[in-house]
Amino acid sequence: MRAFQKYFCFPNSTTPIDNDFGDFQQYFIKCTIPQALARIKDGSGDTRNTVKLFLIKLLKFNDNSNNDVCL
Repeated sequence: MRAFQKYFCFPNSTTPIDNDFGDFQQYFIKCTIPQALARIKDGSGDTRNTVKLFLIKLLKFNDNSNNDVCL
């Protein structure tokens, strides 16, 4: 989560910056980190609450408004 925050969130924040489809490699890395975090389970098979809150925040602040629509 710290790596994601360092590279994909506003400075000193856990709020993600807008998606940038201009750099697909970076975008795919941005997508892969949350997918990996969601697979981490505790001893009883549940996802940790910190990861759940992190994923909810990603969904809440997901912003594609600055990207051109490709048809």
